[in-house]
Amino acid sequence: MAVSPLATESYPAEPSNYSGPEARANITAITIHHMAGVNSAAGCGAIFQRPGRGGSSHYGIGVDGEIAWYVDENCVAWTNSNWASNQCSVTIENSNSELGGEWPVSDATLASCIKLVADIAKRNGLGHLVPGQNLTWHSMFAATSCPGDYLRARMQYIADEANKINEGQPVPPTPPTPTPGLKIGDKVTLREWVDYYGTPLYQTRDYYYISEINGDRAVLRADSMDGVVYAAVNTNNLRKV
Repeated sequence: MAVSPLATESYPAEPSNYSGPEARANITAITIHHMAGVNSAAGCGAIFQRPGRGGSSHYGIGVDGEIAWYVDENCVAWTNSNWASNQCSVTIENSNSELGGEWPVSDATLASCIKLVADIAKRNGLGHLVPGQNLTWHSMFAATSCPGDYLRARMQYIADEANKINEGQPVPPTPPTPTPGLKIGDKVTLREWVDYYGTPLYQTRDYYYISEINGDRAVLRADSMDGVVYAAVNTNNLRKV
């Protein structure tokens, strides 16, 4: 059995509403849907337990963010209105928080969706998620408004947040440190006559004064700390006089 450990509830779909492992192709995508209603994970699951329903989903997320599974990932849920897509997708139904309009979902539902997408992607080796490629949505495969404008507008956000979970948060760069020994008030000259961004400078004096330092950026004044600003330069390009 292949089921996400994030699913805290289970409402197995009626076997006549999905296909077994013999129909499964390699899983290459996750498909997002909405329930077109305000519902619980249990309520959505009950729909797929009706014989002859002719539809199902692997997972459902209720309005309060609870996650339930309905169909084993090794089987083919009938969700995307497209057989080839069903064969290679793991599908998620999301409850709406309001009816109509953009069909929004609650913050709890969206947060659970992101975690579930990350988990499915990691366990199935989908790699970096890209909307429209390995993160898809129902209206890509059928003439439908599903999953609604609200979720459709957040596909990149869902992918980005799920990728952060699986790939780790980007490490912020370490702020550069000034050349040891430099401080505000020091009399300095430049090793190379360029500003902070590398633009050539015209040398007007033999020395300048540091009036500000922020990381590797120093502001130089011409005559004294109260004088006219000469340029902003990289601290590693400075030499004490």
